Amino acid sequence: MEWKQTNESVTFSFQVAPSNLTLGYELCKVTDTKIMFKIILEDQAMVYELNLIDNVEWPPTWTRNLVTMKAEFTFTKREKRPWLNYGTHVLVDAMDPGLELREYQVVSNERLSNLIHLLVVRPKDFLQIVPIGRHVIAQLSLRSHTSRPYNPVPPCLHPDDMASNYTTDCLCFMIKKYSDGALSPCMTTLQIGQTVVFSQSVGSFAIGKYDRFSIIHMLAAGTGLTVMLGIIERALVIRRVRTINLLHFNKDEESIFYEQQLERISGQKLKVTHILRNPKSTWTGKRGIVSRKLLKALVGRRNPDACVFICGPKLFAQNAQSSLRQQLGWTSYQIYEFC
Repeated sequence: MEWKQTNESVTFSFQVAPSNLTLGYELCKVTDTKIMFKIILEDQAMVYELNLIDNVEWPPTWTRNLVTMKAEFTFTKREKRPWLNYGTHVLVDAMDPGLELREYQVVSNERLSNLIHLLVVRPKDFLQIVPIGRHVIAQLSLRSHTSRPYNPVPPCLHPDDMASNYTTDCLCFMIKKYSDGALSPCMTTLQIGQTVVFSQSVGSFAIGKYDRFSIIHMLAAGTGLTVMLGIIERALVIRRVRTINLLHFNKDEESIFYEQQLERISGQKLKVTHILRNPKSTWTGKRGIVSRKLLKALVGRRNPDACVFICGPKLFAQNAQSSLRQQLGWTSYQIYEFC
């Protein structure tokens, strides 16, 4: 563990071997001097108990290097004075606790389109940085028996698009309202101050496995876009990545969301193509559904320097996989399908 301080603050970071990329973090306040740090690696987790010599304020702020994924957490000291040392830390057994649910308070709920809302929530005495490509389980309350997975999204991809009321202890979600949905009609109408429940991160995706590729193709149907946003955020700063090719499939013009935000970061590295199944006659962009012909034109045959990420309804994913593997020659290790 590394630490540094000023009279006003103290900052902590944990370094792991470069070959074992840190994917995410969970911090839990026990007391004003005791913090639990959980470091999430590809297939394991490490938990540290940090006992400080003096009180600190909660929550900390954090920054993360998107290349190494190393994060620094800065706490404000209750008393503004230098410390002789930070205290002690000890590695504790990281037992699998199963699904842990915590209440989060809504800090904003902004409509992005007719059906898509950007929900920003904040927990009490807890902070988690969810690994890129992994999800959390949502419930309306701790007693609810209805749940649904959601992928957290970055608070912004361009500084001008920062989510409303966001602070670094928040999580952000893009949620599509389905009239017959089990959760979404309620999730999209949550008001500031109301609570909703989320779990810790779930899943096995490890972004570091794909750092070898210089070209990233993304096939996203509807809200399948949400899992791609964190990958895009990191790929934009990875020097090895030359091209990010995002194909966003939707029903019609009204179904498109996050269009202007993606446009702001598009350019030499990121290319975004919107493909509509049932557009108006005035639509001048791409039309159709995922198919061999369309993927041959927009993705192409297998390239050993490229990978493909897929997220969408089951039939969409099956058709994409079939076209890529059976007809365009892509291999399984180059393709990852998000459930």
